[in-house]
Amino acid sequence: MPKRMTRPRAGSQPPALPPCPGPKLAAFQHQNTQIKWIERLDIDRDSESTIQACVYKVEIKSKVYALKIFKFFDPAAVRYYWEPQLQNVVPLNEILFYTDPFFAECRAYGRIKEARVTKGIREKLAVPCHGYLFLTRSDERQLERDGVDLGPRSLSKEFRPPLWDTNLVRAIVKDFEPRPSGLNSKNVRLALRKLKRLNEIQVYNGDVRGENFRGGYLVDFGMSQTEPHCLLDTLEEAQADAKKEEDMVMFDEAVIEDEVKTTARAMSKRRQQPLRKGKI
Repeated sequence: MPKRMTRPRAGSQPPALPPCPGPKLAAFQHQNTQIKWIERLDIDRDSESTIQACVYKVEIKSKVYALKIFKFFDPAAVRYYWEPQLQNVVPLNEILFYTDPFFAECRAYGRIKEARVTKGIREKLAVPCHGYLFLTRSDERQLERDGVDLGPRSLSKEFRPPLWDTNLVRAIVKDFEPRPSGLNSKNVRLALRKLKRLNEIQVYNGDVRGENFRGGYLVDFGMSQTEPHCLLDTLEEAQADAKKEEDMVMFDEAVIEDEVKTTARAMSKRRQQPLRKGKI
């Protein structure tokens, strides 16, 4: 049974998350340091991008970061997506660990850090992440004053293991990347190279589009799948392989949609196929 997650005491170090098989992300080392809120960064993004989280520029111990704050997530809201594959196959508690956008980012960044140790990969694969933290009540009041709706903080009865008997608001601390979002002729080849490397270490972003890149590096992993992953494990091999190729298909679509002048393509023309229309 998962250990109950509660607000950490001063000086304590929360566990690495998520509490399921696979890579994990450690807590930010300045867990109990006061946050200085500077400005919200995602106010110009489309509505679809701001459903799961919001992003702020903040200062912590005289250093500037981008803080991604995750809204409360109930997997029952996306039952249509996971139920056909996972019902009666994967325990409900585990479904939450694999489908929650916060945990998706924990797993992705955990794998990136893990690859540095196990595979000796030293190159920068995405905008660097420094760990997760829990927001204080004071931080929550600041968000409320800014009009941020964190959503209802209660799960459907079937998704109430001891781990989630809590109202903690979670966030991930990343480097602040000052360059604007988007793909262009100067960064498109870098972006493709890094995306391929992420796929090689079994991180599949699942939401590849221009606005999720800054300076050629991905900044958003809220829809990512990182192996091992219950949604991939329950697919037939051919279906799983096709799922893993979606990043490449979406990259080529993003290049076209953003009208980037480049010959760079993730997939050969004969293998390209439409994806976004009707995509879940």
